[in-house]
Amino acid sequence: MIMLPKLAIIIYDLLNDRDRIKFQISLLSNTRTFERSFFFFGKNDNYKSYDLNFAKHNFDFDFKQSILSFLYDTNQFDYYMIITPRILLNSEIIVNNLNLSKINVLLKQNFLILFHKNQKLNFIDSVNYLHNQTLLNDFDFLIQNQQTCFIENLNFSIVDKYQTFYNNRLINKNGIEKIAVCFTGISHDDGKYLSGWNKQFKRSFVFTYENHFEMIINPFNENYSVHTYLTTYDSEHTNSLLEIYKPSSYVILYGFNHTMRSTYIRSIENLIETASQIDFFICTRFDIMFYDKLANWNFNFSKFNFIFKEIWGCEKQIEVTDVLFAFPARFLKSFLKAIIKADENPRRDQCSGELHYIYEFIAEEIGEENIHFVSEEFQSTANAVGKEQKSNTFFYLCRE
Repeated sequence: MIMLPKLAIIIYDLLNDRDRIKFQISLLSNTRTFERSFFFFGKNDNYKSYDLNFAKHNFDFDFKQSILSFLYDTNQFDYYMIITPRILLNSEIIVNNLNLSKINVLLKQNFLILFHKNQKLNFIDSVNYLHNQTLLNDFDFLIQNQQTCFIENLNFSIVDKYQTFYNNRLINKNGIEKIAVCFTGISHDDGKYLSGWNKQFKRSFVFTYENHFEMIINPFNENYSVHTYLTTYDSEHTNSLLEIYKPSSYVILYGFNHTMRSTYIRSIENLIETASQIDFFICTRFDIMFYDKLANWNFNFSKFNFIFKEIWGCEKQIEVTDVLFAFPARFLKSFLKAIIKADENPRRDQCSGELHYIYEFIAEEIGEENIHFVSEEFQSTANAVGKEQKSNTFFYLCRE
């Protein structure tokens, strides 16, 4: 008698009746090379309508912790599969096609995860429960793990109900999956720092963070996986800053010997070191209040985006607003090189850190054909201090 390997199939949440039947058939048909046990984690009683012998079901709101606890407590299985009923398997899962030394995942997010018992603790450790993400978003922890691989030679389709979700969030019409929102510069200042124009301003993220979530982070999170990164100076509010923004990575600088350019250089260096999984970067500042959701802006996701050209620019050089830069990952190192060039070739003695004239250095690195302006209108950053002084249509500087 052939002993089949034992497989624990953990089903994460439910679908409607029609899609449930499709999912059930595809799952049963394509896991026949295993001795299967089914476990359901979901919100309601619909698990009873599955024609499967569930050994466990759980209705706790916190599915992730329940699943991780279940994995930790069970030891009788050779393999573990976590699957959401959004995917329909169209070919059979065969042990010989798996990498037993790694966590096997299907797609670029965890619609299906399968691993050998020897990788169970590795999986539990990878999915960091302390991070405030759902299980579906915790795949970001897995892809940073060298013990992860993608399942090949497995045909699948997506349940109709979630096809739009899949298209938008995972493949996305822009080819973008993960967006980094990077905040760089002074996060809190009661007037002790000198700005790039040798002036002192009072400013704080305390007055702007709600706007950042409303206009940047939350809207993009509807169709992408958004991650925050911070590079700033230490203050009495640093702990609160980190608690609110929950950065994937951050750099805290000390002292007063920093300029906007030197801080940006450190910020981009940190992104190169820690954000290799990101597809698109949005780099901005803490003291900016936006008028509209950035998801509505005219970004070109394949090019380097400036918001607008400064109205004070001259024929000899193009000057741009330097409060936000947005670009695909392939331009990250080019952006760093351009900032270093700008730092080595300052244009105005009275401004120690500006990046208004970075256009020509970006163009040298990537070519003008790869540069895009969100607006073709000449607008102004300089006078945009306070909402009532509307010198551009995108933002104002929240400082006094």
